[in-house]
Amino acid sequence: MIDIINPTEDQEQATVIDWANRTSGIDPRRGLLLHVPNGGARSPATGARMRRLGVRPGVPDLLLPVAVLPYHALWIEMKRRRGGALSPEQRAWIGALRYEGCAVVVARGAEEAIEAIELYLAGRLVCLR
Repeated sequence: MIDIINPTEDQEQATVIDWANRTSGIDPRRGLLLHVPNGGARSPATGARMRRLGVRPGVPDLLLPVAVLPYHALWIEMKRRRGGALSPEQRAWIGALRYEGCAVVVARGAEEAIEAIELYLAGRLVCLR
């Protein structure tokens, strides 16, 4: 059953990806938005394989690998509109990515993520370091 009041993080993220794909004709940079598949339940063998291949706990969910000065890229950690807290690993990644010159946003729902992308691409997103 879909909770239309507070969709899951996956549902919100799928909405953002769908928006980016549908509107990439307006701004092709939107089509570069990608998901970093670090979460999810896995078997122990698959988990070990994924770690060997570079999966890291806490990496933000979405990456827009577009440089918009003064930032190198935009990372987005998706959360539900209500609920969901940052893990210590997520906080550490956010701090490290900001230190390295990336914009990082914690978006509560698709609307916040889309707004952040639009502001970022317009050069008007401000993230604290």
